[in-house]
Amino acid sequence: MTLNQVKLYLKQWFASSPFINTVEVSSKSDYNDKRDVNYPFAHVEYVNNSTSSVYNVYNFVITIADIQNNSLDHRNVDEIHNDCNLLAQDFIDFHSINNEFFEMDENVMINPFDDQNTDRTAGVTFAIRLSVFRTKNNCILPKISSGIILTSDLGDDLTDDKDNNIVLN
Repeated sequence: MTLNQVKLYLKQWFASSPFINTVEVSSKSDYNDKRDVNYPFAHVEYVNNSTSSVYNVYNFVITIADIQNNSLDHRNVDEIHNDCNLLAQDFIDFHSINNEFFEMDENVMINPFDDQNTDRTAGVTFAIRLSVFRTKNNCILPKISSGIILTSDLGDDLTDDKDNNIVLN
């Protein structure tokens, strides 16, 4: 899976939940500026990734939030934290069992919040690490002619031939 495929998968997973009305995959600043939200809301933010010889490990921060109104029993902060925490645990539990697309590190810290930006919201955020098997595409890598050692001080003496082999002039 590529990064874009992982983002699409996460968006579709949260969108399929009957307890989430809006899903957004974007940066944190885009999330804070979002105004047309139908709560409960899931936000997926790509943070970074690392690559090993076997895996691409993608890191995301997921926020699950609901609109807050302390005068209503089911909209107070404690109820929202509870409901959002259950959704986060559902995500973790589902992916601990279903790991056909990626392996997820199940050691996840779920952090509650209550915030007042454009809306007064509460919910949880949690960071996830997804390890995706890395397939190497050797077709697109440049070829080095045998016996040549390349160093950074070759300067203009380094070119490539018609077959994309790196050669010395």
